Amino acid sequence: MFKIAVTIKQIAEEAHVCRATVDKVLHNRPGVSPELTKRVQKVIKDLGYQPNIIGQALKRQNKTVNIAAVLLSLDSLQYLISGINKEAQSISAFGFKVTSYVTAYPDVAAQQHLLDSMIDSDTAAVILTPFDDPRIANSINRLRDAGKYVITINSDCPDSRRNFFIGQNMYQAGRTAAQLVEMTSGNSGTAAVLMGSIFASFDNDRFHGFKSYLESKNLLKIVDVVNTDEQPRKTYEQTMLLLQRHPDLTYLFITCGCVNEAVRAVSDLQARVHIVCFDSFPENIYLIKSGLIDFIIDQDLPRQGELAVHYLFEQLCLKNTLPSGNIYMPIRIHTSENIDY
Repeated sequence: MFKIAVTIKQIAEEAHVCRATVDKVLHNRPGVSPELTKRVQKVIKDLGYQPNIIGQALKRQNKTVNIAAVLLSLDSLQYLISGINKEAQSISAFGFKVTSYVTAYPDVAAQQHLLDSMIDSDTAAVILTPFDDPRIANSINRLRDAGKYVITINSDCPDSRRNFFIGQNMYQAGRTAAQLVEMTSGNSGTAAVLMGSIFASFDNDRFHGFKSYLESKNLLKIVDVVNTDEQPRKTYEQTMLLLQRHPDLTYLFITCGCVNEAVRAVSDLQARVHIVCFDSFPENIYLIKSGLIDFIIDQDLPRQGELAVHYLFEQLCLKNTLPSGNIYMPIRIHTSENIDY
């Protein structure tokens, strides 16, 4: 049995308002009181109104909705872009165009400059892997003031007015890593942490989660914290120096990328160190199968990119309301026994 489509005229009659008011509510435009908005939204829900997607596509054939993906040059980059491009291709017929921009890590000023250049542009929304820095928060707020949507992925800038964040609960992931250490250490030994940058929330939150769990359980001590800027050569060199300072180190928690360079340093010094890291990249999968990594905590990077584009399409084309809270990806723990499953 076919369901008769609900029209804007029907909604207006049921809510006792004019069609212009319904149109404003559907498109989140100003000029309608909160009380009236709630009344119209209730009628929309009760009647089961759905936008005419085909009609929307036809209307947009000569229009382009520009979305910018502003990402960082990290190991995660290609996986985020693959998810973004996959979803972007599926909605390209609706006039949506997603353009990716990459800035160096950890160059906060470069990212700030790029974001500021979009404030007066025709960019409708920004998908952003941000630095957690007041300068970036200010740029995000200015984008929002200009009427643009901002979704952060993989890393967050929580003090900004971004719409919401998609990614791992970094703090909880850090606590999970510490629990894995607890389960395998017998509460003996020492730990060190390799971080990418103090300007990235995924580094800071993972570290603080790891540290808080160890301290709450009175477990092994963190003897060193090293910044690598997620640069391959620096990661190798800093790991070598770290192991020379602490030859009896037993656990290494890596919050960032360039894991293979840290493992290379461990192997070159023939150190016996247990390693917990993030992301099931091909090189990390090889290392865990080889017994050089103990645990990988995954966060489904491609899916983060897909979801960001999906929700922007829902808002900009279908006029569905964006999520009101953050969307956290599952914290998946991989060992050599389950990495292929």
